[in-house]
Amino acid sequence: MFIKVNNEEVILLMDKHRNPSSQIKEYGLDNKLNGFYVFDTILVKGLRSTRFLKIYFSDGEVDKTKKEYITFSEEHLKIINKQIFKKVNDLSKFLLPREIQKISS
Repeated sequence: MFIKVNNEEVILLMDKHRNPSSQIKEYGLDNKLNGFYVFDTILVKGLRSTRFLKIYFSDGEVDKTKKEYITFSEEHLKIINKQIFKKVNDLSKFLLPREIQKISS
C-alpha cells in the first residue's frame, strides 16, 4: 500500500506475521525496484522511533550499504498517519490501543 507525502511515496508494510526485511526483499524483487524507496514499518513493528526505512535497490536487490532509518517532520507524520487511518480498515489488528491513540492525535 502506498502513501503519498508531497513528492515522496512511502510503502506501508502490512504483514504483521512476517519479518520486515523479508517483506522488503520480496517487494523489491517482485517489482524490480531501482533507486531509493521509503518503507513504513508501523503495522509490522508498532510505533517506534525507527519506523521509516530508506533503502536503495538495484535490479530488485537490496543494497545493504545504502539502508538507513529516516524521520519525517511532524506535519508529514500527520499526513502519513491520516492516510493510514483511511486505508487500513481495522488498526486494532496491527497496533495497541495507545499506539492508535497516539497516531490519531
